[in-house]
Amino acid sequence: MTRAFDVLAVAVNPMTGEPLAEPRVERVDTDNPIFEGARGPWDVEDRYLAFWNRLNDSWETIVRDEKVLVISVVER
Repeated sequence: MTRAFDVLAVAVNPMTGEPLAEPRVERVDTDNPIFEGARGPWDVEDRYLAFWNRLNDSWETIVRDEKVLVISVVER
């Protein structure tokens, strides 16, 4: 059974913490391979952050221009 979640997130400057844009809501669902098998909001949040911030190991070695932070995850 597919479950849908609204993720409220914002991109920030990782050096200053300043928002780079207004927060936005993205609807995700568990039939997307990234979120397949997600058990709840925390699992969705972890996968969302991993997708946007950990695409490769560059965060380990290079400071990026932006970092995504999740504000809330609500099941719909």
